[in-house]
Amino acid sequence: MGTFMHCIGKLTIPDEKWPGFLREAMRVLEQGGLFERAYCNFMGHELWLLRPPTPDRERYIDVTYSYFEKDGWENAGIDTERRQVYSGKIGWNRFNLVIQALYDLAEIYSDTLFASANSSLSCPDGAIQWLRYILDRDLEYTWRRDVWRLAEEEIREQERRGRVYGLESSFAESYGSVKWGIDPMIITMMVCKGTGAIIGEAKKDGYQGPRLDDQGNLERLSILDSLILCKNAVEAYKKESTQTEDEQVTSLLGYLTCDGKQRKSFGKNERSAALSLASVVNSPQIFVLVIAETYGRNFWELWWEVRDRLTVPQIEYDHVSEDDPSERRTTEEYLRISSDERLYWWREGSDVVISEKTRCWLLSLAERARGLSGQVCEGTPAEWRERLVRLLSGREMGFFEETFYEFLANFHLTQYRIAVVLLEKAGTGTEEFRRLAAVMANTALRKKIFAF
Repeated sequence: MGTFMHCIGKLTIPDEKWPGFLREAMRVLEQGGLFERAYCNFMGHELWLLRPPTPDRERYIDVTYSYFEKDGWENAGIDTERRQVYSGKIGWNRFNLVIQALYDLAEIYSDTLFASANSSLSCPDGAIQWLRYILDRDLEYTWRRDVWRLAEEEIREQERRGRVYGLESSFAESYGSVKWGIDPMIITMMVCKGTGAIIGEAKKDGYQGPRLDDQGNLERLSILDSLILCKNAVEAYKKESTQTEDEQVTSLLGYLTCDGKQRKSFGKNERSAALSLASVVNSPQIFVLVIAETYGRNFWELWWEVRDRLTVPQIEYDHVSEDDPSERRTTEEYLRISSDERLYWWREGSDVVISEKTRCWLLSLAERARGLSGQVCEGTPAEWRERLVRLLSGREMGFFEETFYEFLANFHLTQYRIAVVLLEKAGTGTEEFRRLAAVMANTALRKKIFAF
């Protein structure tokens, strides 16, 4: 099982924004603990080593492994030639969280790109707060406010791919709960689910239809009230009209594109007046949707026909986010990890705080290393290289490629031989081995503990 990301709209990051995006995208991958698994066959042994993503290697900045998840997934990363992000299956855990945050960052740098995960808007819990934290700047989901444009971009993308299947209900549901008659998100929900399903759900939630005052007049006209008025008017028109259905559809769409003089003339006929009212108290999308449902037509085909000729007011579709733009979430909170799992990321003054338990463990390692200093001098550098290779052979255990080649080149020095002995004593496949390997790869921490 896994999650697949999908981009809606123009995927490429604009040229003028590319340097800033690439710099911050590399920060996302690095702080998120994503690496490329580098395979090599050395001295007849198969090795899998961790290689951090770098922006200057090749066209593709590829990541396939989550250090914190201890698992690999399909290729994901950044295409520096096309200037876009890409991914295969990304799972549901920490690899997923980082890649979705990468797509969200791409949205920030693009005016037309929207990211979705399995047909729902990409919005992993805390992603925007984490991006604020690691990038140290204010960010908001303001680029997602034009919800209807997002829906249109999704259908356009389907048309470009040659298969239009419409909007999944999850497309709109991913924006959060719908508040009947208040949240304009109900409009997109109607297009996703259909008006019948929306009205049925509203009735289950206590909706009883339009409210009348003591004189029999409407107290107010909610979104659902307007919808029911529209359905009644269109269904009555169909029942009474002597035109063909094609002619009826054309006439009904005309209520959305007519000029002021034509609209004024509609008041002379009760049926025309009802339709004219329905066309202005509803969003044009809902008026078209009711026509499509009543006559068994494709909503999007009818919508594209009138979209650029509308003379009725267009509703603005703003999604009101409950996100506090000042809120930030640390890497440990977002990825649900401990500081002790981030020894590779420790630097003086960084946010990685080594616990007392781990500090005592590091001091005990330093003591053991000093005790081994006079005991591991035997053997040639070639023999020690083979010893390290056998230790790492055939296993994915979190050993870093750069550290591996550094060790191979320095086995004439006692400190590197001692490090191999400590790794052997830790035991391959153990958490202690992974953390010790992280210390060896972090030259700042290694020098602080082992003085080399």
